[in-house]
Amino acid sequence: MSDLERQSNKEFVSGNRPLRKQREVIENRLREAGIRTRRSINLKNGTKVPDRIDHTDPSNQTFPGLIHGNYTIHGGDDLIIIDIDVSINKLPDWVRELPETLTIETPHGGLHLYYALEDDTGISSTGSMDWGSTRYEGWYTVGPGSTVDHQG
Repeated sequence: MSDLERQSNKEFVSGNRPLRKQREVIENRLREAGIRTRRSINLKNGTKVPDRIDHTDPSNQTFPGLIHGNYTIHGGDDLIIIDIDVSINKLPDWVRELPETLTIETPHGGLHLYYALEDDTGISSTGSMDWGSTRYEGWYTVGPGSTVDHQG
């Protein structure tokens, strides 16, 4: 892991910032870490569903700041995202002991932890676990500032 952990995770990217600023923080932190910043695609309005393109193809991905609606942040290519869906006290020890990093607060009380990897040998995505998942090659999280209608 590298430069994404440089700044404290106390600098949450959450709904308290203007949408453009949320996207800029992510772009800037990825750029500072020396990893690819073009890792976003449009999602259908109000959903987590890709907008009719192969979201796994990096040539279809763009900068988060160029998307005006819901968007993704794709893992892979030296970026792993830990998607936490439970309270901290319910996490496995290994997750609680990870170093501080860029942390995205989700609208429903979860967290997305972003880690730049120096060596991605053996890294893979995981399916849903009782506490969340890891997002790597071919997987994404919904970017901050997106709105998801969980009723539909």
